[in-house]
Amino acid sequence: TAPWNYLGCQIAQHKIRPQPLKPKVPDEMTLNDLQQLLGAINWLRPVLGITTEELHPLFELLKGDPALTSVSVLTKEAHHAIQKYSEAIGQKHSWRRHPELPIQLALVANKFKPFAVLFRDHLRLLEWLFLSHSPPKTVWRITEMHSKLIIKGRERLQPMDGCDPQTIYVPVTMDNLNLLVAEDVLFQTVLAGYTGQLSIHYPKHHLWAENGNLPLTAASRHQMQPVEGITALTNAS
Repeated sequence: TAPWNYLGCQIAQHKIRPQPLKPKVPDEMTLNDLQQLLGAINWLRPVLGITTEELHPLFELLKGDPALTSVSVLTKEAHHAIQKYSEAIGQKHSWRRHPELPIQLALVANKFKPFAVLFRDHLRLLEWLFLSHSPPKTVWRITEMHSKLIIKGRERLQPMDGCDPQTIYVPVTMDNLNLLVAEDVLFQTVLAGYTGQLSIHYPKHHLWAENGNLPLTAASRHQMQPVEGITALTNAS
């Protein structure tokens, strides 16, 4: 019976919920990193409905040594506050497709690794797209990461809506975008046949300005320990 869980998505009779997210936060953070994280959270609090009380354990970490390089150890309560924040972001998604609202693809710069979002109407997120944790080669250029995310976005949207994103937002300057389109063979290849728009001007909302400071990654779709059930296949004798 509904709902069903499949590859991280929750499928009900009338709606599909995208894959969950999890915060990727170390146990220790410098004051500078902590300030950037809290700055991003603070901008999005009105949209996500998170109270000051719920974020109190994080703000408490700002007390102490004022040096930007000073290290703070995240408490259990602080980790819980970050988890609550990531859950609130996970609730910002669409339940149904409105035919008059086009789907767009936004590439988001991030300290660890860029990711992408399929969305419509500024804040109606359809799906988060992440790169694999292990790079395919020793040196993986940022432009190659952007190209891979565009591939993932276009391939994912085809079965979802049978079309390409109306707009692809790329986190580069206009000069760099023009250079990529004119000179980068890989970038040209992943855009082959694309008839939509490329833009460096993201929708006017703080989500896109602060997304890069959010330590988010896709939740794991496997378990480290065996699960209860019949063993159908093993990779060793």
